[in-house]
Amino acid sequence: SVLLGTGTGSFAPHQTTYLGGSPRGIITDDFNMDGKPDIALTNSQKDSVTVLLSTGTATFSLIKSFKVGSSPQSLTKADFDGDNVTDLAVANTGSNNISVLLGTGTGSFIPAVNFMTANSPASLMWGNFNGDTKKDLAVSNSGSNNVSILLNCTVLGIKKYEMNEELSLFPNPCNGQFSFQLNKEIEKGKMIIVNSLGQQVNEQKIINGKNEINVRELTKGLYNYMIFENNFNIANGKLIID
Repeated sequence: SVLLGTGTGSFAPHQTTYLGGSPRGIITDDFNMDGKPDIALTNSQKDSVTVLLSTGTATFSLIKSFKVGSSPQSLTKADFDGDNVTDLAVANTGSNNISVLLGTGTGSFIPAVNFMTANSPASLMWGNFNGDTKKDLAVSNSGSNNVSILLNCTVLGIKKYEMNEELSLFPNPCNGQFSFQLNKEIEKGKMIIVNSLGQQVNEQKIINGKNEINVRELTKGLYNYMIFENNFNIANGKLIID
């Protein structure tokens, strides 16, 4: 329900959008970067997060749901991968984990990546707990009476070079196979792909001109790629597999 303030400490009658699924946690942010405050909330019975995109008139033009873990409760927002787009983290009480959903800036999110915690995580908050400028997570676990600290291992500061004068990568998002073309002469080129934990999951030799890259063995999600010439990093970017 949305209650519009009158400016006198009172509110106009509520305007309600039906969701179902026993909604619990709720936050607001501009998820599609149109200058209007949107809403994200957890649905504990549907194991999902619902995003409502605002029209700016206290109504919502588009409703999207994204799968997370079991019985999601609290959620928080932050830029976890350093691309200046709001992401979401969700505490899943029923599956003893959290889900991180990386935003695309269009009101949508790539498939969730889950990270284990202790028993029955109920609430979470981000902070830079080890001083490396990355946003980490603290999770309170109601079933084990403790707190889990998850340190952010994402490779940050990645610049997007897709379709510029130096290189092109298409399609992106892809289904596990894409074309990569480097529009410059290089020696001993290679592409390294790392996951959201910063772990290398694939390495490909690249040649001058067009390269056909097959990474169908990788699961759906967001990856970072790095281009090297003679072991010197010359370009970076993001790759989405859906």
